Amino acid sequence: MKRSILVAVISSLLLGACAFFDADKDRGGGIRPFVQISPNNPRVTVSNGYVVVDQEPIAIVQRDRNTIVWALDPNGPYYFPTDERRHPGIDFLPPKLTNDCKRDPSDSRKYLCNYNRANKAKYAYQITVTKNDQDFLQSDPTVMND
Repeated sequence: MKRSILVAVISSLLLGACAFFDADKDRGGGIRPFVQISPNNPRVTVSNGYVVVDQEPIAIVQRDRNTIVWALDPNGPYYFPTDERRHPGIDFLPPKLTNDCKRDPSDSRKYLCNYNRANKAKYAYQITVTKNDQDFLQSDPTVMND
């Protein structure tokens, strides 16, 4: 009996440690036991040439006024494009949310979108990032309003 309890405890600890192990070297890797996903603050990384969001879809519990702040790795080489007219960092696809999206003026690795309460639906968007404002990587995840 004591042995089965010991095996159960050790198995639980090992399984728990695996759940919090982040092997992605682009994000720093290692054990991160206190990482919490925040729908209004999605992390964006680039891994093997792909733009990746830490949550899909981004599920927002709405208020009258909503803000989403997408953040790239502050120490990474990627940032949101300078020319937002030609290459917006975040661009909602039809049906579009009525929004105001722009690169954070004080941090090129953050992109802010403000929008009013919207219909409960799934809204597609495209992320564009760059290392040099000439070559761009894109992705197309979604936001789901609840």
